[in-house]
Order: sequence, then C-alpha cells, then structure tokens
Amino acid sequence: MVIMKLFIKLLSLPLIIVMALAGLILRLTAHISSYVVGPFLLFNLFCIGYSVIVQSWRDVFLLLLIGGAVFAAYFSSAILIGWTESAKSGLLAFLHS
Repeated sequence: MVIMKLFIKLLSLPLIIVMALAGLILRLTAHISSYVVGPFLLFNLFCIGYSVIVQSWRDVFLLLLIGGAVFAAYFSSAILIGWTESAKSGLLAFLHS
C-alpha cells in the first residue's frame, strides 16, 4: 500500500508542474493585457459619455456590450487563475500527506 501511494505521489508531480505553469501563464497574460485593455476601457467610457450626451442610444448599448464582454473576459480569467491555484495547492497537500 505504501509503495502504491508513493507511485501515485510521483505521478502527481507532473500535474503540479503543469498547474503551476498554467497559473503563471494565466497571471502573466492577465497582467500584461491590462496595459492594453485598461486604456481601451477608459476610451470606451468616454465614448459612452459622449453617446449619452448626443442621445445615440444604439451606440450606448453597443459600447456597454463591449465593456461587459471585456469585464466578463477578465472575470473568467480570474476564475481560471483561482481554479489552477486551488488545484495546485490540493495536489501539493496530497504530495505532503
């Protein structure tokens, strides 16, 4: 039984490495893309304000959809980062048990 548990622990090492690399890549991607998407969202906000003043409601709706899609993408990347970190910590806890 001890040998089988040791064998399974050895098999979990590559999974830990894959999860750590996936978390690192996701975090780097989220941080680097924020330098591009941040000014875009600020420009989008100014365009929404201008469209409200001009009363172009179709443009307001489309710009809100674009902003919502970008926000949803950032939120989903945060969820993926959390899942990879949780899976990695679970595998590490199994490795140390």
